[in-house]
Amino acid sequence: MIESINIGPRVEVEIFGVIKLTAYEKHPVDGEVTLDEQGIVGDGHYAREAEEGRDHAIQLCSTDNYKFWEERLNKKLRPGVFGESVTYEGPNEHSVRIGDIIKIGLVRLEITGPRIPCAKLAHFIGEDLSFPRVYHQTSRTGIYARVLNAGRIAAHDQIQFEATNPSLPLVADIAAALLDRTPNQDWMTALTKEPRLSIMIRNMYLKKLESVSRRGTN
Repeated sequence: MIESINIGPRVEVEIFGVIKLTAYEKHPVDGEVTLDEQGIVGDGHYAREAEEGRDHAIQLCSTDNYKFWEERLNKKLRPGVFGESVTYEGPNEHSVRIGDIIKIGLVRLEITGPRIPCAKLAHFIGEDLSFPRVYHQTSRTGIYARVLNAGRIAAHDQIQFEATNPSLPLVADIAAALLDRTPNQDWMTALTKEPRLSIMIRNMYLKKLESVSRRGTN
């Protein structure tokens, strides 16, 4: 079930001494919202010009991750604090794969990969700059998805996850590989050609492979 739908405006925020334009800060809203291939209409992330915009049309986070971090950080966390548009009760990054389909009524989403944390996460959750790496190391990063079928969604809607291809990697494994100093290069290279993986992660993998190759020649 969807716990909450979270949206927020695109505003300037000072983050660790740097002014950034961001729609990271999201709060729960009542009623239905319209979701299309560019994201949630009315949210500050809607129709982003970034290359990965449609691959990252919507970010989702499981309530299981909230329980994990509330225990670890010893504080209550409000829905949307991780910057996600949909907070839901259901499987997390360790049990869903890229290409899996998410069904919410008539809406259909396709999982494209993990969210990669940055300084904005640390700022809005009230932690220091070491936190994004700690967060990433758990692979409880949040899930990005593209929109296949548009429609309207609301809190308390039922949400279903449909596995599509067991040979594709788990979202958690995709996130973990970015921190691995000696990744499986054949595996990573194959994924750079996988269209179901977000373009942002594909580009990050290409940079990772280039870095590993340079180290190998030194």
